[in-house]
Amino acid sequence: MVKRVPEIIIAAALPILFQFPSSAHSFGAIAVDDSIKPPVFAIVTKQDSPGKAGNAAIGRCRSSGGRYCRIIENFDKCGAFATSSTAYGAGTGVRRKSARNMALRNCGENCEIVGVACEDD
Repeated sequence: MVKRVPEIIIAAALPILFQFPSSAHSFGAIAVDDSIKPPVFAIVTKQDSPGKAGNAAIGRCRSSGGRYCRIIENFDKCGAFATSSTAYGAGTGVRRKSARNMALRNCGENCEIVGVACEDD
């Protein structure tokens, strides 16, 4: 004789079987103080929430000499920062290259990448 497991038990167990750990997703942020030249910036990754990422980026920006640090980007995978003598730009993307390209586009001419960070670094 074969015993059957009631379908209702299997259906109730499915959400438990397919849950992912809360640490499977991480957040990042880019902070900048553009009141000084060159601007002071910070990129952080691997935070539990966008708020924690923002706070960590502002803290790192301030510890690097910034007084008026503010968040300019939040991201999931990768963030990049580019600067020139007259401009700066931030970029995000699912890969390092796409974040770098966006930062360069947002910065304009004669810019160079000065920082990139990805969640898998």
